[in-house]
Amino acid sequence: MRKLIPIIQTLICYLFIVLFVYAAVSKLIDFETFQTQLGQSPLLASYAIPISYGIIAIELVTAIFLMFERFRAFALQISLFLMVMFTTYIIIILHFTAFTPCSCGGV
Repeated sequence: MRKLIPIIQTLICYLFIVLFVYAAVSKLIDFETFQTQLGQSPLLASYAIPISYGIIAIELVTAIFLMFERFRAFALQISLFLMVMFTTYIIIILHFTAFTPCSCGGV
């Protein structure tokens, strides 16, 4: 069992890397639409431009940090923060607003 734990941890890190790189690249490919959708959000409209750049930067930096053992614990904490924030945003948008501004990655 002790030999399996590092393999599982590494697999989780690789899956997060794929997730964050995919999310950042898909946002960059259609950046104008991403900014527009953030601008339509009732929660984020006032800060759409800085948030659009910040989210992409944080996703890419987190993916890079996950590649290095030295920064992996910190990157996993950032990953947890990003996933909690995304989940919270989705719950608020789906339950407390009448307008859903985006597909949010297929959610």
